[in-house]
Amino acid sequence: MDCSRPMPACPNCSGYRSVKNGRIHNAKQRFCRECGRQFVEHRDKRVIDQKTRLVDRLLLERRSQAGIARAVQICEQWLHTYVNDKSARVPRQVELSAKTRGN
Repeated sequence: MDCSRPMPACPNCSGYRSVKNGRIHNAKQRFCRECGRQFVEHRDKRVIDQKTRLVDRLLLERRSQAGIARAVQICEQWLHTYVNDKSARVPRQVELSAKTRGN
């Protein structure tokens, strides 16, 4: 066994006896240990809670931010920051086409 890189600790039992066990959809390596738990070494995805899912759905329905904040019982400032962050991650591409003149 190559000891140049230590195996990651299991998040369930904190053991270091892990082995490679294939890859997941985004090509990150999976590991399997004695306790039987599968995990990703460098997990970067978070679980989206129910309130955030509801906020996303209400935003898609074009509800007002004030109405969403009241309905979901969240702070309007948090919602404003959330919408701005989500908007900043959307790529901005504008397609322009030349207008033809009707001579």
